[in-house]
Amino acid sequence: MNAGETNYILLPNDLLGGIFSRLPVKDLLRLRCVCRSWCALIDDFSFILTHHRAQYAIHKADGDVPLLIWYHDLACGDRCYLLSKHQGGDVLLNLISDVERDRNYVLTVDPNVIVKALCKGTANGIICFEIILFHKERSGYDLYEYRLGLWNPATRDFKIVAYPKAPDQRFPQGGHVVRGFMYDAMSNDFKILATSCIVCDPDSYISLAYDIYSLSTNSWKRLSNQPIYLGARGPGLAIVSPSTMDTFVNGVYYWIASLSTGDGTKDWILSFHLSTETFKLSDAPQGVVQPSLHLYNGSKWEIGLYKEFLALYVTQNLEQVGSIEIWVVTEFDNLGAPIAWQCLFVTSPIHVQYGPYAVGSRLDGDLLVKIADTLWVYDPRTSQCRDLSVKVGYCFSYVESLFPL
Repeated sequence: MNAGETNYILLPNDLLGGIFSRLPVKDLLRLRCVCRSWCALIDDFSFILTHHRAQYAIHKADGDVPLLIWYHDLACGDRCYLLSKHQGGDVLLNLISDVERDRNYVLTVDPNVIVKALCKGTANGIICFEIILFHKERSGYDLYEYRLGLWNPATRDFKIVAYPKAPDQRFPQGGHVVRGFMYDAMSNDFKILATSCIVCDPDSYISLAYDIYSLSTNSWKRLSNQPIYLGARGPGLAIVSPSTMDTFVNGVYYWIASLSTGDGTKDWILSFHLSTETFKLSDAPQGVVQPSLHLYNGSKWEIGLYKEFLALYVTQNLEQVGSIEIWVVTEFDNLGAPIAWQCLFVTSPIHVQYGPYAVGSRLDGDLLVKIADTLWVYDPRTSQCRDLSVKVGYCFSYVESLFPL
């Protein structure tokens, strides 16, 4: 071989792409610098999709999709962990310093402004935050401003998203609340669903206007289908609370909703079909006790995924003893609304003072439960609980990706 010759083998792109799809994002970012053809391959959108699917399949084969654990505390600060398994043990990686580093790089604020963030969900390796800016005054903290943030921890991309123009100035930031964050596979786009409050004079009714944000166009759109409202007088429908876990499956997002009537309040399953932008109410499983939270006793519903199936978690607490029923959907209608359910199992009695409340699950069937704001793992095979000693408010699946912002 001559001194000037280079000894290497050219691989076809499909074979090279198959090899690259099994590599972590950190290695791929380095490989982008090797040559232009590798950079073009790694930046290609079809490869980005293939890579994320391959990474999810690898985690699924291992029986462990990592989970993002988020806890928001105005007094003590935000906390963020990535929970995974290694050699049968639980591994917690603290990510809050990474969140603050990348967020502060694009969000420059006055030193007298305190920045807090609330995780609103994950989708294809992207994390959605609701960012609250508090202006520090002598008398305490006054609400200053709301913003949205999208973050890719693997690539360190962070994007600030402005809310749509406030429809009613009597509410801070128009009373905007993020209801869901999702990846639309039909349009290959990330979307945020948010509501905003509007006072409808002269009857003083509070309506919820629904807007949806598209990352590809960096713009908001008011949904024409607006079936949900809060009534100051008379019946109204309201989303009780944001989801604490993954609820987006097969192009449909799910919440627990409450309908107030003259006879009282009843809770339902509310679904939003992304491609048709259609909301629909459906019944919970027959015979399930309605939510009725009190300080120590009562019942609560949580909707999420259990082993990739849409599930309803029904918690019942009575005199410092709690249990959780897990119901999964066995049949949907053409808009993705559940129409048939099956009870998988009920946990053994868990003797605690505050809780337990379901916040998620693992592919192996373990339940993640919140007991007095602390994360515990319940093994349904042994009926044993173990304390992970971290605070938890929300729990979403997370698999790293190359998706750009």
